[in-house]
Amino acid sequence: MNDLDDSADNLVEPSYSFKLFQPGNDLLGYVLFLLSLILWAEGKNLRSVNVFLIIIAIFWLAVHLLTKTKLFTKKELDLSKPSRKRKLKLLTLIIVVLVAFMIVSTTIALNFSDDFGGDAPEYDSPNYKDGSFENVESTSMSNPESSTWDTLGQYMVSDNCRSPDEVLPSQAFELKDLEDGEFSVSWFGHSTVLLHTNEFSLITDPVFSTGGAGPLSLGPNPFPYEDDYTVDDLPEIDYVFISHDHYDHLDIRSLKKISKKYPKALFLIPKGDKDIFKKRNIKNVIEFEWWQNTDFKNHTFTFTPVKHWSARGLFDRNESLWGGWFINSKDYAIYHAGDTGYSKDFIETKKRLGAPKYAFIPIGAYDPEWFMSASHVNPEDSTKIMKDLEAQYGFGMHWGTFTLTAEDTLEPQKRLNNAVIADGIENFKTLIPGEVIFLEQ
Repeated sequence: MNDLDDSADNLVEPSYSFKLFQPGNDLLGYVLFLLSLILWAEGKNLRSVNVFLIIIAIFWLAVHLLTKTKLFTKKELDLSKPSRKRKLKLLTLIIVVLVAFMIVSTTIALNFSDDFGGDAPEYDSPNYKDGSFENVESTSMSNPESSTWDTLGQYMVSDNCRSPDEVLPSQAFELKDLEDGEFSVSWFGHSTVLLHTNEFSLITDPVFSTGGAGPLSLGPNPFPYEDDYTVDDLPEIDYVFISHDHYDHLDIRSLKKISKKYPKALFLIPKGDKDIFKKRNIKNVIEFEWWQNTDFKNHTFTFTPVKHWSARGLFDRNESLWGGWFINSKDYAIYHAGDTGYSKDFIETKKRLGAPKYAFIPIGAYDPEWFMSASHVNPEDSTKIMKDLEAQYGFGMHWGTFTLTAEDTLEPQKRLNNAVIADGIENFKTLIPGEVIFLEQ
């Protein structure tokens, strides 16, 4: 009898993996079903669905692990079979802890992170009403024929290749000597354009950070290209133009590096953004309202209205201005539209400042169009802007860099090529990142 007792005491408890594969174990079925859904979604390029499924799996696993503890076991009759009520309490606890963590981390970030701006003061400006700036044309992001749920569904199930699966083509940037009366432009992705002349160099919306385009680098990461670019690749920068404060345009890390490397650089920014620069000890900053201009080295820089909005946090929407930049000299004019939806602002820009010889116009981040058209043009709208400006040469930008919206990575370029042919427009094209284009004044 004692031998039987000893053998019973020496029995090894089955491992968790052994229990998992025992017949009748529902847990194994749940795991296999979830894996099947993830593999199916990946095969269909539905990565947003995968993210959703993985979040569900993480929460489910966390609840399952917490059932092994003594939390909320007071009224449990059988600890080996946690009740649904206890699981719900554990899930609630997880959510409460996460929310508390987000509140604390957000508070710390708002006070100490370089990503966020300071407090925006009130402005005595014709464009500033009831605590915020407004577009010249009224803007609405609602559509009675669609809804936020439609948009969410499109993001979740769209089979567009929003993030490239391969490295995209680019060119190694190499600064070249210029002939008299010649200057060069280079596009480094999104809205970052370098203008290099024998007199000065300027750059627009410089974004060279490798992290995400969002607060605390939590936004979308830049696409992989054959070549990487940094502030160290640039020539001496005299002027930095900022169109608005969104993270994919106002990259404070890149701006700090430019300010440190070129302390004499002048930063021309929209009204309301100066505190962002002051907080980071970036000097030589001038704020502009629409149609305000300044003269430097025989050039006139004018800040022009476009149809967009601004925000860097949850509660600062439209507390700073947004716009495009018109660069005019006696020999040529260049226009950079920043980020914009289509409006009559470009007709007014041409009327006031004349037709630019060269225009950099956004062509991407437009899908779903019922929602995004209020702040982002599609390629067909871009050709309208070129016509409104009566520009001689156009270059498409604001595409092929970040996954911001639902369209395919390369779709803006293809649609622009088709729109140019359909409208009979010449000299409107896209550039290869890092490519140096020589232009005549």
